[in-house]
Parts: sequence; C-alpha cells; structure tokens
Amino acid sequence: MEFVVPDEDLNTPVYEEAEIYVAMNDLLYDAWVTGGKETTNMRDTKLEKVKRITGNHAKLENVVLEPKRIGLLTLRFNFLTQKVSEANYTLHAIQRNETTNKIQGGETYLIKRDPRNLFLAKAGEDKVINENEAITIQADTLNEPATYNWYDPEGNLIYTGKDFTVSSNVTKKYKLEIIADSDGYKDYDEIEIKINGPSLNSLSPNPTSGLVMVGYDVMDSSSAYISVHNLPATVSDNYILDVTKSQIEIDVSGYPAGVYVVTLVCDGEITDSKNLLKE
Repeated sequence: MEFVVPDEDLNTPVYEEAEIYVAMNDLLYDAWVTGGKETTNMRDTKLEKVKRITGNHAKLENVVLEPKRIGLLTLRFNFLTQKVSEANYTLHAIQRNETTNKIQGGETYLIKRDPRNLFLAKAGEDKVINENEAITIQADTLNEPATYNWYDPEGNLIYTGKDFTVSSNVTKKYKLEIIADSDGYKDYDEIEIKINGPSLNSLSPNPTSGLVMVGYDVMDSSSAYISVHNLPATVSDNYILDVTKSQIEIDVSGYPAGVYVVTLVCDGEITDSKNLLKE
C-alpha cells in the first residue's frame, strides 16, 4: 500500500498540515507482519496496528495476503490548527503489486475543509512546586465539545480530561492534546512542572535582635552550610548544617544592626537565599 500526494499539491502536502493515521484490521496487520513489518515514511504509534504517515510515497510494504482474503485499512485525518492552510487536499491510496510494481487498485481522497473557527490548546503557565507536592494542572476550555488528553514526557497517555493532579520529585514536561469532537481538528501545548531544589523555607523571627531559627531543605545533598553576611560585606559567617535535619538556630545578637543575606549552599552550589533584618 502506497500513499501519494500529487505533484500539484506538494506546496501544501496534507501530511504536513494534518496527522494522518493508517489503521489495519487484524487480518491486514497479520499479512503485513508476515511480510516483515516494513514501512517507508511511516512512524509507529502507541497502537501496534496504527501507523502515522510522515512523508510522500509512504508505504506499507510486503503485505502477504492469502488468495481471496480481504483486509481492511482505515485512514484518519486530524488537521492541526496551527498549520492548516486554506487549501484543499488530495491523497492517493494505491494498492501496488510488490513484484511487478503494477497498480492493482486504490482510492483517491479529496479533502475539502469546511470553514471553522480555529483554536489553540492552552495548558497554563509553567509551575514551580516542592518535591512530591501535589498540584492540579488545568487546560483552558474550548467553546465546543472536545477531548482533552495529557501525555507524560515519554509520550504515554496518562489522563483524559480538562484537569488532573500530578506530583513529582523531578522536573517534568506534560503535553496537552485537544481534539475537537466535531471534525478531529487538534492542537498541542506543553506545561513544565519544575521541582524546587534545596531551599530555605523560613527565617523566624524576622526582623530579629538575637536568635533566628532557619528552616531548610537540602533534599539529597551530601553537604550543606548557611552563609550569613551583611550588604557592606563587613560581616560574614558560615554555619555547617546537619543534612539529616531541617532547621538550625543561629545567634546574631553580636551582629551590627542592618540587612543580612542568608544563603544556602549545597554541595558547593548556591541554591537559595533570603534577607534577614537585624535590629
């Protein structure tokens, strides 16, 4: 099976403005597997019997059908709202003899798009959360019935719906796919959930005239310390942290009044800082 865009349509080929999926029924899939599972200009999808066309003269090759057996092949077009033009489209689906290269039959798809209001998928602004913190991410709702799919960084479908809750201990990007129910138009967007690194959680009290409790989270760091210095840099002290704990009490009663910068350093890298007012 060969899928061809005619020369006169190559300025706006349909495979660049739409996702074209070729689905085989069980009999046709088995016949293709028998021939060695060979393709040209096609990409695998998460469904083994479905392939996506990626270029002109795409092929399902060496389909070995027994005599008088009929396989079913189905094409699906999902136009991309950010790529689609005003053109109409043509795609020839050709059944060709592998040995003689002669055409045995086929179909021609003439696609004429109805006018429609195009839309953009919006997954929201990138978020910053603490390690293993739960957060709900939400897609902007379209003014028409649609399907909302969310994919993980590996391309696995993990949720269908407008919003869902995630938690993570590493920074991840999630992909949102919105498909219009009426005609299959679709668009994508991404949202990145960033995980805070080692951080200073609190300085209490602030302002202070003496003792200050510093709350911290060094995560998986093997060593850490806190540096305290004033803005003229006339005072500078370091305090080694116990990485198995989450707070340390520091006595700044002997420091001159003024603004100090409390800096967290983990494994030799500055990871966070906060201002402290000494009265």
